[in-house]
Formats: sequence, C-alpha cells, structure tokens
Amino acid sequence: MDGSICRSDWDYVFRRQAAFVGTYKKPANAEAANWYKGFFEFSGPKLWPFMRDFDVRTAGYDFPVPFFVIQGRDDNRTPPGAARTFVDQVHAPRKEYTEIDGGHFAYMTNPNGFLNALDRDMRSLGIKRGRGDAEP
Repeated sequence: MDGSICRSDWDYVFRRQAAFVGTYKKPANAEAANWYKGFFEFSGPKLWPFMRDFDVRTAGYDFPVPFFVIQGRDDNRTPPGAARTFVDQVHAPRKEYTEIDGGHFAYMTNPNGFLNALDRDMRSLGIKRGRGDAEP
C-alpha cells in the first residue's frame, strides 16, 4: 500500500467505527480546515495505514498506571460521549475524564485549558510543577 488516503478508506473507517466514534462533520473554521489540509498532504499518507486499522479498544481496559483523558467538548471525530464510555470501562489505580473547550486536538485548539487540566491531574498524583515554572 502506498499510504495514500482515498474516499473508500474513509468510508470503511466510518462504517467500522461509527458506533464508537459517531459521525463526522467537516471543520467549520479556516484554521481547522488548513490543519486538515496539511494532514492530508503531509502526515496522513504516513499515518493512514496505522490510523485506518487501529481500534483503541483492542488495547484492553486494564492499565497499571494512572489514566487521564482530557477531551475537547467540540470533538467531532471522537465525540465526548464515546470517550467517556471508554474511560468508564478503564480499570486504573487512578483515572479522570475532563472535558474542556476545544475540538479533536484540544491541546492545540485550547492549549491553556489543556495545560490547566493536565496540571490539575498531575497535582492530584502529588506531582508538582518543575523548578522555575510559575504558579498559575
């Protein structure tokens, strides 16, 4: 396989995982549209075979380490309900599900919200900010 992405590939993925991830809507703003364009022209061809065949549920639900999910409320690729359902099934010594404003890549669309949620999760484990980092 040459790694190229074609419409039939997307159709296959959406049919295969629709019950888990829901339906897909095109990005509404120009920044997101430009990101998607870059993905399809640069990263996508290399990542596509893995993404097409990967199903996170096959990794299992038992994790021996803390498990945190920081989810974008406006994620239309992995809707919050699907992410929450997955996290509810996870067994870990500590787990947390947090929704923040943002889309599928919430760490990029809302970096401050993401970092605040990550900071809170790490502090819940007793991990403090690194030396030289300012307190919020």
